[in-house]
Amino acid sequence: MKDETRIVLEQFVEKAHKLREFKFDEHVKKIGLGFKGTGMDDESWIIDFGVPDTKEQDAFLLTFRMFIQNNESISFPNIHGLLRDKELSNEMHEGIKLARQAYFNYLNSRSEYTVNLFDGQPTRGQMLDTVLYGGLAHGNNAEKIQRFKLWSRDEIRANLLMQEFASMLLQILVFIKHIADLSEKELQANPPDKA
Repeated sequence: MKDETRIVLEQFVEKAHKLREFKFDEHVKKIGLGFKGTGMDDESWIIDFGVPDTKEQDAFLLTFRMFIQNNESISFPNIHGLLRDKELSNEMHEGIKLARQAYFNYLNSRSEYTVNLFDGQPTRGQMLDTVLYGGLAHGNNAEKIQRFKLWSRDEIRANLLMQEFASMLLQILVFIKHIADLSEKELQANPPDKA
């Protein structure tokens, strides 16, 4: 395997392990992504939504973004560059192709859960992009900030958007773990030369 390939695979594995250490998936499972309504004596309702803790989510996102941003060698948009290394196993080549395709198919799909609550029936990719770069991670894109504010304009929409966002993070984490497992296997099968 080429040295550049080894570096990318090692970094992919390292960052995937870091994501596992955050145990964000366990945190989300613990809180649940549903809601609970409680009727009050005055016939009003209190609705509690299961959404991830902001600190937990923010810590996770700092590393997670490396897998989706266009400027990172380990990102899904760029990982296909490894396919130029003909020394990688067929299993690794196919695994990258399949995981990337599943990732992009997922981002291009629409959520059945929340799609009617947001104008224009956005794809999951548009929702991910809007929440990350219009609400959580960056504040330098006025259009995305405005869209995030529109989509989270009331408590119900805001909570449903964040639930869907957490659900998307968990699904993408499955794709990341798959490639990380394949990468570990590939690295073990091809130890570095001791020159």
